[in-house]
Amino acid sequence: QGQAAGYVKKVHHDVVIPQARFQDRYSALKLKHAARLVSTWAEVTDPLKHVFEDLGIAAFLIELWADMYRDQPFPGFVDIGCGNGLLVHILLLEGYAGWGFDARERKSWATYGKP
Repeated sequence: QGQAAGYVKKVHHDVVIPQARFQDRYSALKLKHAARLVSTWAEVTDPLKHVFEDLGIAAFLIELWADMYRDQPFPGFVDIGCGNGLLVHILLLEGYAGWGFDARERKSWATYGKP
């Protein structure tokens, strides 16, 4: 009935990055990083929430940047208010140049080391 009854979809998902590309990248990042990041989590917060959320954000950004900078060098990124710095750490490990800044140092920063 939907469209025949006049239904018009109000929200269109997956228009910036195709779902399959995001899912492929997210799966690859999970396989590569998740177990280590969860097992070495230094904060008092839930590692599962933070690790998988930041892996998803990283997957999206990596695919977005692949489109945006297809014909030019990647200019780098800055994460202002990076908190635990996990997103910055993941992106650095994946070869993206950038910086993270926050108002105070977090315990987890010392565990990341150099990529």
